[in-house]
Amino acid sequence: MAAVSLVLPAGAVAITGLSWLGRLPAQLAFHWSASGRPDGFFATEPLFWVAFGASSLFSCIGLAVLLIPSRDHEDTVKSVTVVGTVSAFVASAWIVPAAATYTSHSADQAALGGWLFLFVAALAYGVIPRLLTSRRSRVSG
Repeated sequence: MAAVSLVLPAGAVAITGLSWLGRLPAQLAFHWSASGRPDGFFATEPLFWVAFGASSLFSCIGLAVLLIPSRDHEDTVKSVTVVGTVSAFVASAWIVPAAATYTSHSADQAALGGWLFLFVAALAYGVIPRLLTSRRSRVSG
């Protein structure tokens, strides 16, 4: 189950990208001012590919950590925690601006609103693979 949790962020990027890319404008809102208005923009397709590539890379690193036997279970747990968090945060860097722009039908009108919660949740996501990394599944010496 830890392995599944490590690939979910990349999967979420892939699913949203396949669903939204043809319907998103060329630019996504990427930064919001204190007043809540978008004041920074990023090209849609490059952001998707960077987020998908990076979250996939971190997913692969996490899977390697799980598959390569280790004598130190705590190192494995720490590694999947960090890799899971980074992968989820990278995924949210695509999903949040894409979703805010998609639901507003315009980068200029994109409202961050509740999508901000996804960024915060991504920072805690590593706890999931951490809790799912079983001591019994590790090779000990």
